[in-house]
Amino acid sequence: MAGRDERLTPATRNYVIFGLLLVVALALAARDRYGPHRGRGEADSALRLMVVGGSTGAASGLGEVDGFSVLQLDPDEAIALGRELIGDDAPAYAAALAYADQRGYGFVALALGPDDPEAPSWELDLDDPGIEALPPASVPFVVFSVGDLAPEGPRMRWVELAPVAYEAPLAELDSVRLALYEHPDLQALWDRELAALQLQAREVLDERGLFERRETLIADQQRWRELSELWPAPGVIPGSLAGPWEQVQAAPVTGGVLVQARAARVAVSVYRRPRLELDAATSLWFVPLAALRDDEPDERLARQRCRGLPDTLSGELSVAPDGASLVLRPSSSSPAQVFALDEEAARAGECVARPASTLPLAARGAIPRAASLGLFAEGFVAKTCSTPGTAAFWLRALGEDSGARRHDALHPGLLGERALGRPNAAGRMAWNYDDDWLHWFDLDAQHRAQVFGVDQFSGPWWVDRELLAMIAERPLGPPDYGSERVLVLLDTREFKGPSGQGEPPRVELDAAALFVGSPDPAELDELALLDLRPAGDDALLLLTEGCPESAARDPRPCLHRLRSTTPLAELTRTLAAADPATTAPRAAPATPEGERPYAVETLGPIGPYLALAIAGGGGRALWTAASEGGEAQLMSAELCGPGCFVPRRVDDDALSDSVPRLSADGSIALSEVSLELDELGTISVARAFVLPTRAASPSPRPPESPRPPEDAPPQPGSQTDDP
Repeated sequence: MAGRDERLTPATRNYVIFGLLLVVALALAARDRYGPHRGRGEADSALRLMVVGGSTGAASGLGEVDGFSVLQLDPDEAIALGRELIGDDAPAYAAALAYADQRGYGFVALALGPDDPEAPSWELDLDDPGIEALPPASVPFVVFSVGDLAPEGPRMRWVELAPVAYEAPLAELDSVRLALYEHPDLQALWDRELAALQLQAREVLDERGLFERRETLIADQQRWRELSELWPAPGVIPGSLAGPWEQVQAAPVTGGVLVQARAARVAVSVYRRPRLELDAATSLWFVPLAALRDDEPDERLARQRCRGLPDTLSGELSVAPDGASLVLRPSSSSPAQVFALDEEAARAGECVARPASTLPLAARGAIPRAASLGLFAEGFVAKTCSTPGTAAFWLRALGEDSGARRHDALHPGLLGERALGRPNAAGRMAWNYDDDWLHWFDLDAQHRAQVFGVDQFSGPWWVDRELLAMIAERPLGPPDYGSERVLVLLDTREFKGPSGQGEPPRVELDAAALFVGSPDPAELDELALLDLRPAGDDALLLLTEGCPESAARDPRPCLHRLRSTTPLAELTRTLAAADPATTAPRAAPATPEGERPYAVETLGPIGPYLALAIAGGGGRALWTAASEGGEAQLMSAELCGPGCFVPRRVDDDALSDSVPRLSADGSIALSEVSLELDELGTISVARAFVLPTRAASPSPRPPESPRPPEDAPPQPGSQTDDP
């Protein structure tokens, strides 16, 4: 049987050939339409770069430094012009590439606009040739090769930058440059034989130092990425109250800690210099005491808002020594308000602040003139060290350098540094400037009084809702001249007169009146007063340059407790009324039985310290002391008498602490540490420690003997600023 002829008929064969040619033609048409890999229009040059979108600064920098001929177009314009060439249904990015190819541009940079909500969608698709991966949202630009520079078709490249804040237009410049320099179709200029036009482009790029600039950019990005990873993980800083990249200050308040956090970041200038950048505004948070006692290393997780207070703050904030109230001015153009913290809410682990009073905005110094921001607890003075547009601040403890042995080496509180006004829960706040005027607010009005006879008094402390205590210098007459430091108790209850009329009654107690058993003038000179803290309505804690009978041998300052048989406000009024002819009685006379209405108990030497804080209730001291290794250690001691005044270290790490603060009951110790962040400098971070406390016991008035027995129970006292 003859084999069957399976060859196609001539007609069928013609149809097949025609079909194949049609498919090839359609494929080539689609390639020309949507893939401008072949030269279209003008000859494409590697030196010609089209930038679509972005800032003008980025485009000009690429032309002036890198040597590219740059054309910058608006995205809508580039898309419209391209679609005139290849059709309205073409993807947005393909339309821009087609127009660039038509005009002879070898590379196209498309702005993604990560910070611009109106940036166009370029319709990038992983299924399209040349797009191997889609860029993350943080990438400013992608770069395509087109036309003669893209023999394999357009290819997209992008580079993810280090996660830092860039000064404009540095992020755009680095994004375009790195994506362009790393583009394989640009690097191919050095790998293959070139036509004259591309050879000229290679020579220009060599002369402009493209490879050297590329290495610099890569090294800078690597270093900035390392800087962005410098922040320690949770738990590395024991007790830290900060989250990642936060500058944090904190103050103890009723029921926990009030945290003031300012966001920080690594920022790079257009000159490629990294620095630490801080937000102008801060955020306010409350961390309850229970969260401080748990084992969670990241205290940020326990933050909550304090109801009644603003979430953010660009003004000033000062917390009362007992933590029961605070004064807040949200901005420099708003009035200051005093808030009282709700104790019942604090016991439930919450923070609720209720307005107590509003301080007149027009009054000079409602919160003394300061551009600085932050929480300031007891024991510190603050002054501006920056312009009003910055957020820098300067702190120093009132007791700092208080071991000086000369009267002219006074601690900063006596040198006129302006103390931020301290509020009490009765809606009052007091402060002083560099003169002899004392200022305070109450619920009725602003008052000020000129305090004659003493100079350079420290920032005043509220003993209760009406009595102020401070340390001042009193001039000496002949033959000694000079001055001596005295304790001043000033009663504001009856003083309602306008500025400059009259003077509130006060009492001045010098070292001879306080330390009755030390008649030796040389010893009294060593007992010069340095600082004070209220410890209840009947007690004060006093700091002197030395201790009785040991000042010459022990250079450390000495801590004492003054306790009155009656509230100190009553004592002040009694002494002032007993001798109305004297503006300020200089000592309290003894009773007919030979007893004085107050006694001073010496607790013992403290320090040497760099900064000191005393609990508002008077039960504990906290200070920073320099160690042999140079770091400042955080130390604490209960103030229960000479026999139990035993300093103990609070922290057990090598970090250097500063700015110690204590809650009123002495259970929460706060400090700040400075983190070294390489060339960025340092940033301060607050941390908190929960300290064991002794059980509170009733605090009797001082016994008839001037010194209680050493086995007496502790007498922590309590702040009585509340109405």
